[in-house]
Amino acid sequence: MLNEIAAIDPNYPELAPVLEQAQRQQSLDTQYNQALQLEAEKDLEGALAMFQEIEKQEPFFRDVKSHIVEIEKRTTLGSMLASADHAFDDSNWVEAATGLRGAVRL
Repeated sequence: MLNEIAAIDPNYPELAPVLEQAQRQQSLDTQYNQALQLEAEKDLEGALAMFQEIEKQEPFFRDVKSHIVEIEKRTTLGSMLASADHAFDDSNWVEAATGLRGAVRL
């Protein structure tokens, strides 16, 4: 529809900001879909970076904030479990148990 307006009256005064907003929205949609794809592929670092970039551009875009929080939580949990596993392998039972308790609380 915007292209039709532009074809009929390219000097329409409100056309430029509306076109700019539509292009911005399309760009955010593309970035969002790419971030979702990275998340589905378990590329949490890449997905987190993309979601954070989207949030910088548009702080309340869709459910970006919830994706950021969830990825950060999953990353922290993975790190805690890896530390607990390493402590377990080293027979450091107290540290292993503490790490597992922390992971459960998360």
